[in-house]
Amino acid sequence: MNTFNSKSFNVLLKLLIVIVTIALVVTSLSILPLLISIIVVIIIPTSFINDIISENKDSLYEAFNATSEELSKHDLNDVTFYKPSIIILLTLIIGLICIYSIGIYFLRKWLKNISQQKIFTLKNANLIEKMAYCFILIGIYNAILGLARYYVSYSIVSGNSRLLSLMDNEVETVSDFIFSFNFAFIFAGIIIWIIGRVFKYGMFLQEEYDSTI
Repeated sequence: MNTFNSKSFNVLLKLLIVIVTIALVVTSLSILPLLISIIVVIIIPTSFINDIISENKDSLYEAFNATSEELSKHDLNDVTFYKPSIIILLTLIIGLICIYSIGIYFLRKWLKNISQQKIFTLKNANLIEKMAYCFILIGIYNAILGLARYYVSYSIVSGNSRLLSLMDNEVETVSDFIFSFNFAFIFAGIIIWIIGRVFKYGMFLQEEYDSTI
């Protein structure tokens, strides 16, 4: 019995397509609150945000990985909100979500092609390779986001060297930046890319075989 024509396999494919479609919609919609946040950050005066920070200093304890006793020894008057760094971070997060959305979109197209009995095709091989690139980009993007988060923290407390010393996520060297890559995603991307290339090579062999008959 052909697995691709079995009823249970087709039901599974349809279920996966529904799940992936929901994931694509949810992931895409998650960009909206971030865009709203960027607009709010641009519109609201910096002085107003700094007043909120001053009135809610307790929320800084977790941010600096410090207890209330440790943080109370430091002057928090130098903690200021810096708009450009926040906007950069939010924009980078949107970029990451876009990569996720694109990868999920390619996965959905690939599943749709399989459900239509379009299995070993050049289009499917290209979709697999594109998904691989998304995985690799996400793995690299993880390090960029970590650097951006540090930049935001640094810009907020740059006027207070004592508070700055409490930060435990400082990127000190190039090696620290490289090791913050998500190697699981990068490795998975390489494996998926190899699968895509195997698909293409299999198609080439099939065409060669067909041409000799």
